[in-house]
Amino acid sequence: MEAEFFNEWKQGTNMYKHLELMLTYHCNLNCEYCYIHKNGPTLFPPHLCNTDTICNNIVKLLTWLGENGMNPNLELFTGELFSSEDGYRILECILHFYQSHFYKYKVPNQIIVPTNFAFLDTNSDLRVQGIIHSFSEMRIGVFFSASFDGLYVDPIARPFKSGLERTQRWYDRCFSWLSHMDQLPHPMIAPSTIHLWEKNFLWFMDMFKKYDMDPKDLYLLEVRNANWTTKNLQDYKHFCEFVMDWIWDYTLHNPKEFLQFFCVDTIKHYVGGFNFLGAQFFSNHSAPGCTIQNYLFVRMGDLKMFPCHRLAYPQFELGQLNITDDNQLDLQSKNVALASEIYSFSPNLLPMCNKCAIKDLCGGQCYGSCFETTGNMFNPIPTVCALQTIKIKVIIAKLKEYNVFYDFLGKIDQEKAIQLLRLAEEDEKQDG
Repeated sequence: MEAEFFNEWKQGTNMYKHLELMLTYHCNLNCEYCYIHKNGPTLFPPHLCNTDTICNNIVKLLTWLGENGMNPNLELFTGELFSSEDGYRILECILHFYQSHFYKYKVPNQIIVPTNFAFLDTNSDLRVQGIIHSFSEMRIGVFFSASFDGLYVDPIARPFKSGLERTQRWYDRCFSWLSHMDQLPHPMIAPSTIHLWEKNFLWFMDMFKKYDMDPKDLYLLEVRNANWTTKNLQDYKHFCEFVMDWIWDYTLHNPKEFLQFFCVDTIKHYVGGFNFLGAQFFSNHSAPGCTIQNYLFVRMGDLKMFPCHRLAYPQFELGQLNITDDNQLDLQSKNVALASEIYSFSPNLLPMCNKCAIKDLCGGQCYGSCFETTGNMFNPIPTVCALQTIKIKVIIAKLKEYNVFYDFLGKIDQEKAIQLLRLAEEDEKQDG
């Protein structure tokens, strides 16, 4: 099993270029849409959150990878890495490992750290900058994916357990840090706060301008839980229309400039249309719209492997990594049939998706959310289907309104273009 599972990794194929180290559920926030907040102790049993054990397992795994010539990019997944001193210990453990073995092992190109910037609340920004600088000296880029939703949304969607409230002054500190360190935020669009997002979006644009950041780099994600109501979806429709009009106005109604803003630029690593509007038109429509097929997910408290961090339930355990003291790997596989299905399936061929009118255009579901809602990770959530359909129809209408629809068709995959054209024709018939 070891040879089968890691052979592709050694060859550097897409799936095995990324390794997610799943750490703990500890966090300083009570985010209303967060599954870690709701199910954290199930996904990360408390006895597996011991920092000494996690650090020891990280060293074991990184040593094994190094000895076998592998250097996947790393992502540190946890509730909030900097909510306690333990998070710093874990990050510094990884730093010290690569410092100690810099001339012996290959190093990852990058380490991704999702964080709500709790280190600013404890005035630890200089300490964090020092850690990032130390990684950069080894040519390892550390990128913080800034998990906050903005001045108007955070108090509702992301309250502090301590009752602390972030002020405009805090956000100014945060954006100053982001600008200085060349890092970016990724807010979440959630049903409970969608009615605030037009005002919140303009606030983000003001902050990007204030700190000389490119507005194209705002990376918006949708919460794909089941609790989108009819009213929420209507507000979401208005927000999509609002953002499309904002881009059109920002680009001074210039079709070429608009399409450059709306479309993906792979050379500049830019995800078009603030990600949530444009990304699905330029992704592989036969692959999931998340990392489930191109990351390996390992829970560091016990070195168990799972389909993803939201599916770290006992019944979905894919395998157990046992690394011996002499650095030999014994991989005990479980759920081989499930692993085969996950790594080979195409979402647009699923029973409830293969005849869908937007199957090649859909941004996809969250498979963990599907399981928590329907009991089956492959059963889509109807309200999320509605969310995706509303967005596609808004985009069609706005592209036609701006008279760039056919220009846009020429920039996307042929199958996507054909499906988009069919949808446009059906809408015209209904309107007629």
